[in-house]
Amino acid sequence: DLFFQLATGSPLGIYYYVFLIAVIAPLAWPLSRAGGAAAPALLAACALATAALASRPPDLPLGGYFWSLRNPLDHFALGFFLSGWLVRRELPRLERAWARGRHLLVPGLAAGLVLGPVSATHVLPAPLGVPLRIAYTFAVIALCAATARGRRPGRALVWLSDASLAIYLLHRIFQRLLEPSLAAWPEPARALALVAVGLGGGALVAGLVQRALGPVRARFWLGA
Repeated sequence: DLFFQLATGSPLGIYYYVFLIAVIAPLAWPLSRAGGAAAPALLAACALATAALASRPPDLPLGGYFWSLRNPLDHFALGFFLSGWLVRRELPRLERAWARGRHLLVPGLAAGLVLGPVSATHVLPAPLGVPLRIAYTFAVIALCAATARGRRPGRALVWLSDASLAIYLLHRIFQRLLEPSLAAWPEPARALALVAVGLGGGALVAGLVQRALGPVRARFWLGA
């Protein structure tokens, strides 16, 4: 059981993402040596696969909920990786497109920001849930890129960015420890408290490990 949990990233529910990282990240090597059309073709295939899987009943994911989360083609996991690859490669062209067509792109960005949370309320047809969450993710990234363009991030923001993997790996542990004590709290106070303890606990451990091991070893052992 322990070997299976380690191999599939399942000692804690959110660690499914570690499994996806381990499966997807090695694709950087063949992508860097493939032709320029390889990443767009794979991205199109990911979009089709995600749309097909999103059309299934929510309570009947392919392979069950456990393997659905670990499927690189489900929930657009591989698609996000390929999108980041293409954005990095085509960044100057994207910046020129934003500068020329901002008045056309802003409404689409706003729609993505609004429809993502709306999809979580289940008022829209179920097959739209995953595509709208994907659009919401891209809209948030675009908003951050647009508002931060030309600005230098502060030291605290850079530190949080560098420690983001460690915070992700640790935050749920602190939340699980506190959840029983907060069970009777009303929302949204309960949710906000869990967010605070998750982020605060993860950041605190990351800072202590950096101080104890130094930045290089802390990065290797904890991702901080």
